Amino acid sequence: MDEPFDDLLKLWRTAHDDMIAETAELRHQLETLQGQLSEMEAPYRNELKVIEEEIKPRAMTWGQRRIAHGVEVSYRKGYDRVSYDSKRTDMVLGFLRDVLPDTAASLEAARKVSFVSPSVSIKAVE
Repeated sequence: MDEPFDDLLKLWRTAHDDMIAETAELRHQLETLQGQLSEMEAPYRNELKVIEEEIKPRAMTWGQRRIAHGVEVSYRKGYDRVSYDSKRTDMVLGFLRDVLPDTAASLEAARKVSFVSPSVSIKAVE
């Protein structure tokens, strides 16, 4: 970490620009091939979509997983997802600690907290 921060950013941008220049032709070829692939797949994807529209209601009626002819149709039961506004919940928890400590302890035991590590994203901008 001896170099000034702006110098590191300049080095990063130079390496990035060199990479883009070096791979430009290959990127162009890949984009062309990706376009051709999408064009070839389009009628099949449309056909699959039509067939899927017939499969989905039947799978909902079965309500279970089914495998036949190398095709697996999975079913996931619907469920209620519950979430709470943590600021409001923490405020209620703070109040309960003074008034109903046992209830506060129960609420606190049900509370799940996970740490998300800080991260840094670096990308080229024009």
